[in-house]
Amino acid sequence: MNIHMNKFIALLASGTVLSGCVNLTPDYVYPLGTTAPIDAASLAAGAVSVEASIKTAKSGEVLLEQSVLSSSILRLANDVEPVGNISLAVQERSLDLTKGDTFYLALNVGEQTALVACSHGRPVTWVPRLNPGASAQGKMCFELEPIEGEVDLDALNVASDTYTSDQFFFVADGAFVATGEANPYQLLSRWDPQFIYSVAPAAILEVTNAPSVDVASKPKLALRFIYTDTGSQIEPVYMTDGRPSPLEGEAISIASTDEFPKTIEYDGAKIELLALEDGVLAYRVLAGFETGRAYIMDLPE
Repeated sequence: MNIHMNKFIALLASGTVLSGCVNLTPDYVYPLGTTAPIDAASLAAGAVSVEASIKTAKSGEVLLEQSVLSSSILRLANDVEPVGNISLAVQERSLDLTKGDTFYLALNVGEQTALVACSHGRPVTWVPRLNPGASAQGKMCFELEPIEGEVDLDALNVASDTYTSDQFFFVADGAFVATGEANPYQLLSRWDPQFIYSVAPAAILEVTNAPSVDVASKPKLALRFIYTDTGSQIEPVYMTDGRPSPLEGEAISIASTDEFPKTIEYDGAKIELLALEDGVLAYRVLAGFETGRAYIMDLPE
């Protein structure tokens, strides 16, 4: 069972996003991520003794959490300039891109579906013609590969060494007047999906081994324990700033008649459940979530 696919399938089922077959305004641009390798010290095998590997959790507490990184960090290998006029009648726009600027992979879904590369920073400047003092900075994305039909995240080419693009579009992180540091894990909005612009020469983005941009809201995948008088379960959650949000995916039930110890598995993670008494679960973490697979990050509530 793959958490990343469950989340995306849930969106498809709810009608929030569709694979290029319904016109939506705006389009949404979802960052792509992968789980980072788990710290070996958090696993039972890394403990100094069996007793030291045993942990306990009350209802609502997390059994396992694992950091998430952008799926790829891309670095611009050449300077680029927009071709022609990129401004609007009511708004002047400029784009400042230079060799070495960094990007991350994302998925544009809505009027069109495509693999894209979005800027870590805000290289776009918007200046209202009627109020030049109210300028703002924003993000942009290069279109890399159009996607036809249903999206298969496992089939996306997220491990390519080099991407090229001669087209880009503007996006907004939150409101058009963004504040604070730009966040590579944040859902973006594309309010004018019918507009796409060209650059010359074509942008060349090379995958780099540089670490993922460190932001305070870096998300984590997690499994947490829920206990009630009528039954208990282990459920997948998405942690941002320490706050859990449920993931679409079937929780693992724990019946009062279950025999312990028992081992549960979820998306590569393995947890040995040792005992459940008075609402307290004793357990050991045997393995973390599978690493290196693409999935959608920062979905709406």
